Amino acid sequence: MQFSVGPSLCLLGCVLITLLPNSAQGQVSSPRRFRVKILSPTKLDVSWKEPKGEFEGFKVTYIMNPGGSQKMVELSKQTTNLLIEDFDSTKEYVFKISAVGGGRESKPLHGKLKAQRSVVESTQSQRGQSGAVTQENNEISEDMEGFMCKTPAIADIVILVDGSWSIGRINFRLVRTFLENLVRAFSVDFDKTRIGLAQYSGDPRIEWHLNTHSSKEAVIDAVKNLPYKGGNTLTGLALTFILENSFKPESGSRPGVPKIGILITDGKSQDDVIPPAQSLKDAGIELFAIGMSRQHF
Repeated sequence: MQFSVGPSLCLLGCVLITLLPNSAQGQVSSPRRFRVKILSPTKLDVSWKEPKGEFEGFKVTYIMNPGGSQKMVELSKQTTNLLIEDFDSTKEYVFKISAVGGGRESKPLHGKLKAQRSVVESTQSQRGQSGAVTQENNEISEDMEGFMCKTPAIADIVILVDGSWSIGRINFRLVRTFLENLVRAFSVDFDKTRIGLAQYSGDPRIEWHLNTHSSKEAVIDAVKNLPYKGGNTLTGLALTFILENSFKPESGSRPGVPKIGILITDGKSQDDVIPPAQSLKDAGIELFAIGMSRQHF
């Protein structure tokens, strides 16, 4: 299967949590899949995935910049999240999360949350006096590692991935690679482009919401760990599912921000896709379809 990710994808995107999962020191592996979720103006939920192998608990250290003192919290192995109830969105947060056990400590999982701007401020900063989104800073950079869209525009993008048996488990690995290259093309941040993902077969499911990950690195890490679902191919049902579940305020969808759906499928739907696609269009969601066939595998 060969996917090419070229400048044409800027038509989709133009309309720092830093993940460093490291190998363990000694016998303790590092935690994985760092995530943050802003629950309210004063509450921040930090979560992660437990490491592989034996361990006894976690040590979380974090500091606010500028002017903050370092804080340290020890947690049991059953606790894979930390609720910060005095969250200050105007500060940058830097985290280190380590697994501990047997007197040893793993290499830390690093995470950074930038100081946040409001959606209103972010949106208004992109508009000229006429109220239209300015275009003078749009550009495409392309090199040996791929390309990236550089634009002041922002969007809420939900990727819908066909995980049916007709794709195949081995070929699904290539789908992950394509998704990784696709995500790299966008400027992902809490106040820039947000990316959510749902996977479907006979029944669709949310893999992560628009407000789950606030950096490109976090989304790419989630893509690398995307499991293969398997099952039938009910694309119409899946389109209705993302309309009702992904493009909602509680899922991270922002008012006044362009909504884009990207469907990746082999095209062999077992139900009707026309009415759900029309419903997405009627809701102001622009839908792009990327077709796959076995000749690509």
